[in-house]
Amino acid sequence: MAKRTLFEFIQAQSNDYSREENRFLGATGLSLTLLDDLNAVKASLSVETSVIISAYEGHRTLPLMLQRLGQQSIKNFEVIIVDDGSPHTMFPVVEAAEPTFPVKYVREVVNEGRSFTRNTGMLMADGTNLIFTDQDIIFDNEFVERLALKQAHTSDSVFLGFKEDIELDDLQPGLTANYRSDWRNSIVAQSDFLMLGRPGSQALGPQDRTYRILDETDNLKTLGNGSVIGFWDLSATVISHGVSVGRDAAVMSGGFPEVGFDGWGAQDIAFGARLIGQGNFIIPSLDTAYFHINHERYSGSRKKEMEELIRNMASYRALLDSMEFRKKPAKRSPKKIKTIGSVEYYEV
Repeated sequence: MAKRTLFEFIQAQSNDYSREENRFLGATGLSLTLLDDLNAVKASLSVETSVIISAYEGHRTLPLMLQRLGQQSIKNFEVIIVDDGSPHTMFPVVEAAEPTFPVKYVREVVNEGRSFTRNTGMLMADGTNLIFTDQDIIFDNEFVERLALKQAHTSDSVFLGFKEDIELDDLQPGLTANYRSDWRNSIVAQSDFLMLGRPGSQALGPQDRTYRILDETDNLKTLGNGSVIGFWDLSATVISHGVSVGRDAAVMSGGFPEVGFDGWGAQDIAFGARLIGQGNFIIPSLDTAYFHINHERYSGSRKKEMEELIRNMASYRALLDSMEFRKKPAKRSPKKIKTIGSVEYYEV
């Protein structure tokens, strides 16, 4: 059989996940994309989850994130914090939080970049289900359970959480994030937007208007087979600060690309493309919205971010046209330094 490029695999993959919706409804009596009442299906979940936190100088927000993890409605999960070479170690912050759940604090001695950091967490995970997130994400007490329940009763499924931006000082007890605040629900096109779909894809073409991606694609069901809405293809909806995927699927896909993607942008899109290309559905999880704490741009400025994104998009499009798109992450050799309570400290 002739080899195919990644984009050819994507073109052959529908995103009509109705089969998984029906399977989930039959098992739980609930809607897959928006659970009405989690209490109605409270049960012991056998699926174990690894929450992978990509971190860099996260001393300000990580304590709050660990606090919320300690309040989760299920307890069968581990947390893997991958510190991407911060000038000041965050281990004292983790230790001071006195977590009651298992934590692997993995310090990369050298700053390796976003893809390497997330893949490190992926390769060190013991859970069958992965949740990728960042140090500045604050989710509610049922976040892990909702995603674990969905993974337990579906297959070939990648679930997307949704963010609402907030200032740290405005984060108060009782506040609940709303998925409608996320750009994937509603976004006004701007003149400096880049086309994130592959040139030549089936598309309406970018227009100067408000895009309601979820509504216009039946919650992403009609965004399969390489199609595009405006500036975005299905891969572009995958954002790693709140995405849930099976560990085997993530590893088999090759994870986040470690070569050719430096700085800000497109690593998540490439990961999404790899997952779609191997037959996974991309499913919005509208009941797993979370707060994203605003911060300074990691690249320093919008201009610098766009320069990095343009370079990375060239690598992304080369990946789409490649037949060798499942390149595995570089091997890790973590060294265990010490264990204090429930926290294991590693260096890579």
